[in-house]
Amino acid sequence: MDQRSASVLRVICSTQGLWEVKKAGFATPLSSFESREDARDYAEDLADSKPGVVVELYGEDGRLQSTVWSLGDGAG
Repeated sequence: MDQRSASVLRVICSTQGLWEVKKAGFATPLSSFESREDARDYAEDLADSKPGVVVELYGEDGRLQSTVWSLGDGAG
């Protein structure tokens, strides 16, 4: 799968200190969480539901820390 055709979910820290899951290109978060781990789990569960979804995990400093590609097989 080519990255240009992939959907990207970003786990980022908001200015309010919450961890948000956002779809790339959209300002409104899909959901917000108090912990990064909960936001990551939510994003990875969404990614497992279909192939080619990329989850980007950002640190509190706003820098990309890791990228996870989903196989979309629901195996989670």
